Amino acid sequence: MSAIFDFLRDPGIPAIIFPILLLVGGDIIHKALAIVGGRHADPINCPFSIGWVIYSLSALLPVFGGNCNVLPNPEVESFVLNLNSGQYRKNESFILSRLLRDLEIEADDDTLGGLRITEYDSVDLQKPDPEPSNLELSAFVLHFLQLLIAVLASYNGCHQVLYVFLWADFLAGVSLCPEVWKSAKFSARRQQGQTYALLRGTGHRHIFIIKNRTKSAFALEDLAAGPPTSYDWFASETPDGAWRIGTAGGWLALFVYTSTLSSGVGYLLLIMLIGTIANLLMAAMPRTPARHGFPLVKKASHAGDSVMGVLGELDAAHKGWGMKLCSVLFPAGLGKDDPLIEEDVKNEADL
Repeated sequence: MSAIFDFLRDPGIPAIIFPILLLVGGDIIHKALAIVGGRHADPINCPFSIGWVIYSLSALLPVFGGNCNVLPNPEVESFVLNLNSGQYRKNESFILSRLLRDLEIEADDDTLGGLRITEYDSVDLQKPDPEPSNLELSAFVLHFLQLLIAVLASYNGCHQVLYVFLWADFLAGVSLCPEVWKSAKFSARRQQGQTYALLRGTGHRHIFIIKNRTKSAFALEDLAAGPPTSYDWFASETPDGAWRIGTAGGWLALFVYTSTLSSGVGYLLLIMLIGTIANLLMAAMPRTPARHGFPLVKKASHAGDSVMGVLGELDAAHKGWGMKLCSVLFPAGLGKDDPLIEEDVKNEADL
């Protein structure tokens, strides 16, 4: 056992490797923060790991630019179609693209071809945030394991490891607090009575229809437009800019300090590895719609090998929805040999 502790104290690799790792992997931190920020700011969700220094520096760009461009770009190209008005727009929202991805993972049955349309209704949550998921509980366990290793290192004489961990853990937690996450992710009207289709477009198998049954439901058209262009980073109520500048300075100071360490590097690398695993899970693993901020309940599903057949089934259940979806799925118009959704509507489309 003493040999293990000796190795963790001095693994025989240059100590400079630790601060260097703080300069890589910023995308992991960015996506993890974008997922959990603005809904339930809990420091355990994005623990200390690789990438924090490089992320904190890049996070200053929107502060000095005066904009709200704090979220990653959408992961998939998608569209939001208003089934009431027939208007649709390209989605510029990262959180909507992640919602679409996770709904596809849930609905996918590994069959090829055809089309599946799933209907959801919005619901109200009994609490501001849903209960923690197994994913978040796993992140908590990993975070607690980091703390145990830091305490063990201090017990074995490497007190600086505990100091570094507590310092980094505080900065990571503070990064979730600013109000800008909420403003960037959920800058939209609350709108009841509208129905939206969330889809990738031509050639994809899944379409998700979301009916806003509650007054708290977001207008997906607004979300699809992306975050607001301008943002007051130094408002007296929520000086997010001061928080970001302060945390960036804290991470730079930590970077300089860790470059001078001569022992405990093994402990720090182990702590960083565990935190990186936790952040990878938070950034990449699928989540329920409620964890994204969209509490939904599944109501119906229409599926089949024939795209036009499924659209016809949907149109029979909800007058006009199938034809409105055709404008997105078939931008060049319906062919002469396509099955009719409805004779008079088809004739109008062929004009």
